[in-house]
Amino acid sequence: MRKKIIYFNGMPGAGKLTIAKMVAEKTDARLIDNHKFNNLLFDIKSFDEEVPKFVWKSLRNIKREIFGLLEVLPQDNDYIFTGITTKFKENMSFNGVKDLAEKLNADFYLVNLVCDESELLNRIDTTSRKEKKKITCKELYQELIDVSCLKLMDISKSLTIDNSNLTEKETFDKVMDFLNSN
Repeated sequence: MRKKIIYFNGMPGAGKLTIAKMVAEKTDARLIDNHKFNNLLFDIKSFDEEVPKFVWKSLRNIKREIFGLLEVLPQDNDYIFTGITTKFKENMSFNGVKDLAEKLNADFYLVNLVCDESELLNRIDTTSRKEKKKITCKELYQELIDVSCLKLMDISKSLTIDNSNLTEKETFDKVMDFLNSN
């Protein structure tokens, strides 16, 4: 049976990591959260102001190196990635994961999680998000995030879920039904 690579796409607060963790626990998949890459540095160095562009460039290089390593190491488990694919910038994470799936001859699944802005604002100020160095300030979130910039990717095995009014369990069940039916 071919291995799976699953990419969760959505805005901050849409529930990508929460649902991805639930799927990983249920399926014994390996979870590679987008913030793990960033937090390699952010655990060492905090930035009082905007993160310099050269830092983001270096973090992209680290991602490329990790993808390169995953290409040559045996894929013993399914992989789950999280990220944000937008209309206005290079979609390095999505493209890197998609290319990785092709190189590993794995089935590639995409789950777009969408949520209305008012619900996203309700979800971002949590202890869990603070511990993971994610955006938690509602004012900053409103200033930086434009929900319409989310690019809903459509591939042969993709699912889009509006989970604005769904529980975590309801969203998880929809994702598992999708993964099990393909």
